[in-house]
Amino acid sequence: MSYLNNLNVIFAGCAKNCEKYLPDVFSNIKSYSSIFKKSFKIIVENGSSDDTKKILKKHKNDESILHFRDDLNLIEHRTIRLASARNLIIEEIKNNQKLKDFDLLIMLDFDDRSIFKIEENNLIKAIEFLFSKNNIAAVFGNQPDLYFDMWALMDEHNFKGDYFGDALKFATSKMQSTDKITKEILFDLKKNYFDKKKISFSINSPPIKVISAFGGLGIYKIKKIIENKNIYEGEQEINIRFKDGVDKNIFYQRCEHKSFHQGFNDINSDLFILPYLINSKKVDFEIFPQSAFALVINKENLNIF
Repeated sequence: MSYLNNLNVIFAGCAKNCEKYLPDVFSNIKSYSSIFKKSFKIIVENGSSDDTKKILKKHKNDESILHFRDDLNLIEHRTIRLASARNLIIEEIKNNQKLKDFDLLIMLDFDDRSIFKIEENNLIKAIEFLFSKNNIAAVFGNQPDLYFDMWALMDEHNFKGDYFGDALKFATSKMQSTDKITKEILFDLKKNYFDKKKISFSINSPPIKVISAFGGLGIYKIKKIIENKNIYEGEQEINIRFKDGVDKNIFYQRCEHKSFHQGFNDINSDLFILPYLINSKKVDFEIFPQSAFALVINKENLNIF
C-alpha cells in the first residue's frame, strides 16, 4: 500500500449521454484516488443530448482536462469516433510534461460499466502485478459469469480474428452475393456463431496473457504508453466471400483498442486480463446478430442490404 501511495494516476475515458451514471462513476474515481499520491482526469465528451456536459463541468478543476467535442458527432461510425476521442487522451499525455511524468493511466468507460465499485484489495493487487515485471504494459478487468468485450479480445491462440468481422464472414459464406439479409440468416448466425463464442474466466484463474482486451477497464503504465507508437484506429479492410464464389473487399468498423494494443506487442511488452479484477456486477447482455452487418462502412458496395 505504501508503494502505491507514491504513484500518480490519470483517470480517463470518453463520455456521451451518461448523466445518470456519472455520480457513481465519479464517486468510484474519488475512492480509487485515495490509494494514490496524486490523481488527474482527462475526459472527452462528444455531443451529448442530456446533462452530461453540465455534470462534467462541475468536476472541472486544476487537476482535470475536459474536451467538449461536438464536432466528433460529424463522424458517422462509432468506432472511428471513439478512436478519435481516445487519441485525444493519448496526445494530452504525450504532449504534456506534467502528465508524462505520471505513473499510471486508468482508462475506463464513463457509463454503466463503471458504476460498480472495484474492491480496493483487488485494485491494489492488480497494480502490484502490473509493476511486478518491467515488460508488463497493461492489465484489464474481468466480468462475472460471461466476459462481455469479445470485440476487444485478441490472443495468440483462441481469439486471433475479429469478433464481428468473422461473424460477417460466417454469414456471407452461406449467402449468395445477391441474397438479402433474412430472419433465417440472422437466426443461424446467432445460434451457430455468437452463441458458441461465449466465454467466461473464473476469478481463480491465473492472469491471462492477451494481445488486446478492455472490458471497460484498462490500467496502463504511462512509460509504456509513451513508448507505444500506435494510435487507436476504428476501421479496417476485410475480405468476405459469398457462397457463389464472389469476393468483396469492404471497409468495416474495428474495435479501436486493438490497433493501440498491438503497439505494445511491437515494443515486446505484455498485456493481461486479471480474472480477479471484477469491474462490473453480473449483467445480462445480448449480442444482436444484425451487428455483424451494421458495422459495414461502405454498404453501397454490397447487394445484401
